[in-house]
Amino acid sequence: MDATVTLEPKAESMAPPAKALPRSPFFCNPVYFEMKVEGTMYSVSEALLPGRGYMVSSVYEEHDGLFDSSESNPIELDITASEMDSIMSVLHAKQMSSPLNLTIEQWSKALHIATLWRLTTAREYIIKRFTALFPDQPPIDRITLADKCGVTQWLNPAYETLCTRPNPPSFEEGIEMLGVKRIVAIFTIREACRAQA
Repeated sequence: MDATVTLEPKAESMAPPAKALPRSPFFCNPVYFEMKVEGTMYSVSEALLPGRGYMVSSVYEEHDGLFDSSESNPIELDITASEMDSIMSVLHAKQMSSPLNLTIEQWSKALHIATLWRLTTAREYIIKRFTALFPDQPPIDRITLADKCGVTQWLNPAYETLCTRPNPPSFEEGIEMLGVKRIVAIFTIREACRAQA
């Protein structure tokens, strides 16, 4: 004889859904942005990009605020993987208060991306650390990076070094890297200093 068994739902499943609990100010609901750089995927926490950062905000604006990044629909970035690695290293270390062991090139790339994405706090941190770590960076390189990233406080000390060092800027340094206007000003100041000596 076949017996048919009917299962009654448990009483708990008939109960109304539980009311959402209030959230503490310390509640963390991480949001991640899936990003693709040179064929490599990155999952970046929103916490690392204050205010979503200019870069992410601009992507949302392009899509009327409806953009949902995922591995199948990542935000594609037009930067190099080494630039992305550099800025992520700085952002993670800054958030965790961890020491960083980056090269001058990596710090330069991180500064460029922080400037490009308007990550103001990260940019200020990078400028401060870069200045402390690389005080003897060649003045031409310092001026070039300052121009690229808008770090005006680096310009006068670098110009002063060029004007007071024993050897004048080379042709390569002068014309190709500084431009005619700057190199003429530097040579004028050098001549004035020599005349006073």
